[in-house]
Amino acid sequence: MKTALIAMANGTEDIEAITTLDILNRAGIKVTTASVTSDNTRMIRLSNGTVTICNMTIDEVCENYDIVIVPGGPGTKTLASSEKLINILKKQKDEKRHVAAICAAPGVVLYNKGIIDDGTVMAGFPGTENGYDNFTDKGVEVSGNGYIITGRAPAYTMEFALTIVKQLIGISAYQDVLSRIYP
Repeated sequence: MKTALIAMANGTEDIEAITTLDILNRAGIKVTTASVTSDNTRMIRLSNGTVTICNMTIDEVCENYDIVIVPGGPGTKTLASSEKLINILKKQKDEKRHVAAICAAPGVVLYNKGIIDDGTVMAGFPGTENGYDNFTDKGVEVSGNGYIITGRAPAYTMEFALTIVKQLIGISAYQDVLSRIYP
């Protein structure tokens, strides 16, 4: 069974975190959520008021995952400030395991922290490019030989999550989930 880690902080975009979690669960991927907070709590208040309890804190993460996912939203700065999360992401990259980010996270976390190289094409929320030249206006971008998946904004979350399924476990799983959500 494939595994995924979704990092969340107070202010993480609701749609990007919850929709991605839901789609990956539907595909049979074992999803773990990890909170990134200053008080080391597992309870997170997402950007539009949804309250969720993560499976663990980022400091409790001690295993490898097939993919690590970073949603966007105002909480992205908190995610970017987590040394533990950045180390996890760098290890993913070094070991050629999947990394995904959407909205502000591709620019604020992946690019600013050296997870994405200058030659990698990425999607992200307009205005979060931080001088990055290979920003695209596509809804979802797959690059880095399929190991880097980035999304533009909340409206593209379904496509983003389905792309993760396709890249991680294949077209058959993608089509199966698609047929159950778009009858």
